[in-house]
Amino acid sequence: MAVDLKQKKKKILLLLIVLGFFSSFYYLKWWVDKSIHSNPIYIFLFAIVLFYMVAQVYFLWIIYLNAKYPAKANGNKDYKVDVFLPTYNEPVNLVEKTLKAVVEMSYPHTTYLIDDGNKEEYKELAERYSVKYIARNNTKDYKAGNINNVLRYSNGEIIAIFDIDHVPQKHYLDHVVNHFNDPQIGVVQVALDHYNCTDSYVANACCIMSDDFFAATMLGMNGMDSTVIFGSNSVFRREALLSIGGYQPGLAEDLHTSVKLHAARWKSAYVAKILARGLVPADIPAFFKQQFKWANGVFEVLFRHFPSLLKSLTISQIVCYVTRMTYYLAGPVVLLHIILTIVALYSREFNLEFSQYITHAIPFLFLFLVIQVYIKIFYYIKEKKKGFHISGYMLVLGTWPVYTVAFLSALFGIKIPFIATPKDKSSRDFLELIIPQSTAILILTAGIIYKIINFEDLYSLAIILFATSLILIHYAIFYGTWEHFLHKKKVNKKENIEVPNVVEA
Repeated sequence: MAVDLKQKKKKILLLLIVLGFFSSFYYLKWWVDKSIHSNPIYIFLFAIVLFYMVAQVYFLWIIYLNAKYPAKANGNKDYKVDVFLPTYNEPVNLVEKTLKAVVEMSYPHTTYLIDDGNKEEYKELAERYSVKYIARNNTKDYKAGNINNVLRYSNGEIIAIFDIDHVPQKHYLDHVVNHFNDPQIGVVQVALDHYNCTDSYVANACCIMSDDFFAATMLGMNGMDSTVIFGSNSVFRREALLSIGGYQPGLAEDLHTSVKLHAARWKSAYVAKILARGLVPADIPAFFKQQFKWANGVFEVLFRHFPSLLKSLTISQIVCYVTRMTYYLAGPVVLLHIILTIVALYSREFNLEFSQYITHAIPFLFLFLVIQVYIKIFYYIKEKKKGFHISGYMLVLGTWPVYTVAFLSALFGIKIPFIATPKDKSSRDFLELIIPQSTAILILTAGIIYKIINFEDLYSLAIILFATSLILIHYAIFYGTWEHFLHKKKVNKKENIEVPNVVEA
């Protein structure tokens, strides 16, 4: 693993960020000039842009400047450890794979297979591997309720939780438990990694997004003593969980629990090692389901719970959580730019105005990209994923309809049922899921053709190029769709092959 950035490289990062700040001021100047005329629409949009800029750019740069690799925790204190495996109707072979790995972990522990589906097959697995099996008769609060239920039957000082698809290494707990020698540590988060990254283009892009977050961003949060926890590979002090009333319910139960622990003055630690691997979505339907669940849950925490906890958090924690909770605002932001670009393509009156907006935005976007590339060259936790990879970003940007719907449903308090991320590729067509993206591309393409026919000046060229870039960001979504079509065609072909009868001589 690489060491922290040397002083010279830190200074280069700081210089890039300073230049980024100045370029962002030039970008914001366009909004100020428009808002100063007291146009209510521009004032409203400027407020949104400013908030997004602070939350997703300025705060992210602050996090990057604080990035550092965590120190190894030393000590030889023994802890009574319980390991929880929450499950609900997952494939039996998947459950067995993780259960076997958990049982084989070297640090002494008690394993609990906790079942929300009350399946006889799981009970038989538990008996076969000599682990405790606990089922309940309802699914109230889903994963959070399942965990809180088993808290009543277990007594370990330390509680490790894995999603049922995350397979830990033998020495997983040995790298974690010594962090709890600090009595203020309430939770330790271990980096997430995945073993199906080569299954498809979508899976690879998902892995890239995860690797990016658990490298520079999480290392920065660690440097700010504000490590955010996730739903798997999380290890808790029982006392800490009980002090906040147990695992917090919701579609983003991990984030809700994380912010409550920090608000209760518990500290967190980060282990930047690959100690367990799980599954990422391997196709567009699975990815959309996962992202809708996550985005809606994150926005729900932001709107419903975070405001009341602000006064109990440190400035560093507020910076990290605001960055985490506004990530999915990328959806509404992309939609806003698509709408404005369409108006500019078809409207001569808005032509000059929007082209000026583009010219003000380009320096900022360029420097933002440079900083993203630079930070990922030096901060990484997987050697093979070192550096900047664009496919993950395109997958996120092309998912703007999912994030926008998730934002609106959370904003207006529309209840969303629990959504389990599919573990296998879908066997059905899903073209209806990409209707918004397809519609946007068709309108943008027609607008580009219209603009070329009615080409006037360089302002028109700027808008044409910007519209083209908006079309290109959908590459990951449509390539993933095409890849699924080829996969389904291949599967159907295999299924339709007739097996000849074998006649013995």
